[in-house]
Amino acid sequence: MTSCLGSRTDFNSDKEFEDFLNDPKNEFIQKDESKDFIFEARLIPALKNEGESQLTVQLRIKRKDGKSVLDSDDVTQKQALTREGYLSFDLAGDVHLEDQGKSLPVLLHHYERNYGIKQSLDILFNFKNIKPIGDVYFVYRDQVFNQGLIKIKFKKELFTSCYVKE
Repeated sequence: MTSCLGSRTDFNSDKEFEDFLNDPKNEFIQKDESKDFIFEARLIPALKNEGESQLTVQLRIKRKDGKSVLDSDDVTQKQALTREGYLSFDLAGDVHLEDQGKSLPVLLHHYERNYGIKQSLDILFNFKNIKPIGDVYFVYRDQVFNQGLIKIKFKKELFTSCYVKE
């Protein structure tokens, strides 16, 4: 069983918890759009168990025209591979959480390579769990697709710890 503070307290299964996070009215999923892309960030609250708890933000990047994200701007295969290298190894330096002017760096990130099977990109970012002072911004400085600074706001109430009960 998982238990979270907020409007819903107990979840009897992983699926029930996942459904709660994916329900748009619960505001764990927020979007920002640029001229060509849609950036969708999903906040996964920290789970308290043993050790230091971490929260996760899943970033999904999609093109508005539905085409492949990596192949935007008619890049060569070599340029697409360079983009994948950046997303796999260097991206964490261009992402952070911001709370009242304080910056919280990424602890770990994982780029899900999909080999062109799906049109979107998924990237997971882990951060040290925080008790924010105000609303928190997920900040991504895009250096691959020339979309500029992306800031996605999450309400501070979403940053509660969830407890896993055996």
